[in-house]
Amino acid sequence: MRAPAIPACLLGAGILITILAWPQLTAAPDEGRLVQVHVTRQIQNPFLPWQHGAPAPIVGYGYFINETQVLTTENLVRNHRLVELLRPKTGDKITAVVEIADHMLNLAILRIADVAQSDGERTIQTAGKLPLGTPLTILQFDGDRNIQNCDAKITQIGVTRLPGAPYSLLSYRLLSGLDVNGEGAPVIHDGTLAGVIMSYQSSTRVAIMLSEPFLSRFITDTREPPYLGPASAGFFWRSLVDPAKRKYLRLGERTGGIQVVAPLRGTPGGKALHPLDVILSWDGHALDNLGFYKDPHFGRLQFSHLIHGTRSPGDLVSLTVFRDGREQAVELRLAGDPDASALVPENVTRKPAQYLVAGGLIMRDLDVNYMRSLGGDWRSRIDSRLLHFYLSSRDRDYDPGDRVVVLVGVLPDRINVDYQQHVNQVIETVNGQAVRNMGDVFRIVDADGNLLRIRLKGGGVDLVFDEHELREANRRIQSQYQIPALRRQQPER
Repeated sequence: MRAPAIPACLLGAGILITILAWPQLTAAPDEGRLVQVHVTRQIQNPFLPWQHGAPAPIVGYGYFINETQVLTTENLVRNHRLVELLRPKTGDKITAVVEIADHMLNLAILRIADVAQSDGERTIQTAGKLPLGTPLTILQFDGDRNIQNCDAKITQIGVTRLPGAPYSLLSYRLLSGLDVNGEGAPVIHDGTLAGVIMSYQSSTRVAIMLSEPFLSRFITDTREPPYLGPASAGFFWRSLVDPAKRKYLRLGERTGGIQVVAPLRGTPGGKALHPLDVILSWDGHALDNLGFYKDPHFGRLQFSHLIHGTRSPGDLVSLTVFRDGREQAVELRLAGDPDASALVPENVTRKPAQYLVAGGLIMRDLDVNYMRSLGGDWRSRIDSRLLHFYLSSRDRDYDPGDRVVVLVGVLPDRINVDYQQHVNQVIETVNGQAVRNMGDVFRIVDADGNLLRIRLKGGGVDLVFDEHELREANRRIQSQYQIPALRRQQPER
């Protein structure tokens, strides 16, 4: 769904949440919970998916929410190999594990490794209402690992795009008195947790803070397994400003509403909505022609907040849509992570891709992480055929579980001479059978004993192998290119 970063006014509500017992602290309450989070991350090579890049360190912050658990950002611990916690005024590090990480909220829970979880419970209060101009304190370390209190003030509140992810949430812009030296830094107001820092720009001293209602909901939801995460609706939309388009849709004197561009099959939106539907109201809130509504607490907000900020997966919401020349009531049941039903998933977390290497051909499902690996100008550098699949996925007719299987590389060998020219083409059939994802590829290859031929989409090109030569070629290629395993297959759910 589209969710542009557009400012809005906000007045939140005080919220009481119940979590596990606080640690016994000798320092001031706020300072005793602050830790520096040291992460060693390693990213999978999207083109040679059995390889990983060099380990890289990154440092941020976390905040103890009980004796064993620390709240931080998901972006900080993404692709982690090792996570360590460092308390103030010490060089000793404590190993931690990532217990839950949500890329749609940019929040994560760390747990001290090899320590049993506490059974105690205690009620705490979050900062609650935070109007514009509210003075805050950002906690961080200085160069000597002492705790540094950094004054800040709320200057703007609105829907903001998350760092490193194509999702947007209600968040606060803070003007900081000092440079913020790491994401995940806790923000304090009157001794209570007001939020965590997601990003910071040193040139303007502006920090983006994630706050209520997401902090308390996230902590509460992680204590009630299974963790479902935020909700999604499963459709693309656009604003409806053009008078000619509104006339074509026969909206008459109606001034509000947004147009449904494409519901995604296999999602709640795909079942409840039709292309060219105009959504006039969502969950009882009238929408203007830019997709905004008037929130009773937060002011004018983009309507995606009614999905991510107020609802959960499985909730049933009521809509008023204009369809076939008349207003209709529609009910839509919300789902979870939209990547599960996407033709070309975002794969923000860079989950290791399934792959198969046969005859030197490297096959995997297409995802946006693969395309973005080409750099900031990836749209101009990626093969136009693959970019077309991504950009047109909202208009395609596909079923849940459908993916785009791609020949992403060819490891040169005498068995695949002249096959290098077909890199980045879509695989249509394997051994004469149509494939809709890598699961189909594995199933067909296992049933036939090997990969004998593939057909590429468009042009009817077949790449063919001799079965007897292929077995020896696979052994030769695996040894020559030092491939630990010729396949990675995720277990079926």
